[in-house]
Amino acid sequence: MMTRECKYEDKATEFSLWLRKQSEIDSKKGYTTHDIDFIWENYNDGLWMFLEEKRSMNDMTWAQKKQFKKIHNVVYSENYKGFHLIQFEKTDPDDGDIFLDGKRITKDDLFQFLQFKKDERWYSTTIFG
Repeated sequence: MMTRECKYEDKATEFSLWLRKQSEIDSKKGYTTHDIDFIWENYNDGLWMFLEEKRSMNDMTWAQKKQFKKIHNVVYSENYKGFHLIQFEKTDPDDGDIFLDGKRITKDDLFQFLQFKKDERWYSTTIFG
């Protein structure tokens, strides 16, 4: 397996594009890199969580899931509200369905979730169970 081409070169940094071209650190040798889309926080009360965004109902790659689960499993903070996947049917909450950790939600649910106002079960159940 060769390092995948960058899907969004117009949003990539020069360094990220350079990394993908280096045979010494090719993915077939086991090297991978992933970015976390959002570290979402309310700095007034200290609540925070990781959010990974996917458009067009794409899912995380197995490598992303593996790496993000490692991060999720080492965070020990009473203010941490999990690592969550937000998927949009198209591009954003206004042009199609919204899914949070695989479950369809409304735009109002999304606002409540982002404001940390949902029942604790919404935060304790993440993409990793």
